[in-house]
Amino acid sequence: MGEVARVQLRRMDTAQPWGFKMQGGVDVGIPLHVAQVNPKGLSAKCGLRPGDGILEICNENATHWSHDTAKAAMVRAGNEIDFVVQRNAVTPKPRKPKGDAHAAAPRSELCEDSINPGMNQGSKFRDVKQKTYQVMKEEEETGGGAPPASIFGRKKEDRSSYLKEDKKTIQKAFETEKSSSFPKTFGKRWFMKDYVDNV
Repeated sequence: MGEVARVQLRRMDTAQPWGFKMQGGVDVGIPLHVAQVNPKGLSAKCGLRPGDGILEICNENATHWSHDTAKAAMVRAGNEIDFVVQRNAVTPKPRKPKGDAHAAAPRSELCEDSINPGMNQGSKFRDVKQKTYQVMKEEEETGGGAPPASIFGRKKEDRSSYLKEDKKTIQKAFETEKSSSFPKTFGKRWFMKDYVDNV
């Protein structure tokens, strides 16, 4: 076991992360400790180290706290957390370098028997012919079929009932009403007051 030290973490606002990861608690059967410290983070600058056992948080004994209780105490503390830690209380796990994630993965050897021969074939779609201007011209000459259907291709009587106009539409009713009640000119000199006086 190492020495006991007091570490004070201070930050300007809650948007700035502390830069450490805490693990353990009585609920998991491991003492509360600092598992990781971001080397460029605020906690590293203040003196927190990986492997530090957390004895006190904000002057309260934390040795019998669960992980959630310790986390809640740090949230309540806001921007000023005081720790009492015991150096090297837990042996920290070495951090894995970020670049070697693929190199550490186990490799497997492929046999020719394990390869599916149809794996590299494309999907079975029909052969697509690119349409150049010449191909389009040929199709136009041979006749590409009837033009698309249109409501104007039918007589007015044959159209659907919702397309027939047998009553006044809203637009026509508005135009009729507008022309009879509103003044003819809408210049800058016309005001609603004038309209009310005229009605």
